[in-house]
Amino acid sequence: MSENLESIFSYNSPKPLMISSQFSIFVIAALQGEGIDTTGLTQEALRAQIEETIRRDQANEKKGRALLTYDFEGKRRVPIFSSHANAQLFCAKYSEERKRVFPFMVVEAKSSLLARIAAGSYDQIVMNDKTPDAHVVSPEERAQWLALKPD
Repeated sequence: MSENLESIFSYNSPKPLMISSQFSIFVIAALQGEGIDTTGLTQEALRAQIEETIRRDQANEKKGRALLTYDFEGKRRVPIFSSHANAQLFCAKYSEERKRVFPFMVVEAKSSLLARIAAGSYDQIVMNDKTPDAHVVSPEERAQWLALKPD
């Protein structure tokens, strides 16, 4: 039985987030390059640059994918999401802040991936980053996620 993560996360609760490995999460694949500066580009030129970036990313995909990370106030952050809509909101805000276009790849994964993320060398893991429901994952929550078994 699978439930929506949105219904599970109650950020106003003092209890740590409890996650079952049955749920899906959404992550963003690492970006190749610094995005596309749209200043002075026609729609046609922008489309051509996006298509070229996508072709390059598809060629690199065979080597494997890493998660998107970025620096925030001197800390290395990895964003993860409970829904595709929240991931899309992050992508829009991230692009807007940087005034560049990025060919994001949002990927749905089993929540058991959280164990690998929790074991990573990230300063912060942020659930639903850049959304009204943003939540910086606590050390206690990371410890619980480490116990999730891969499927």
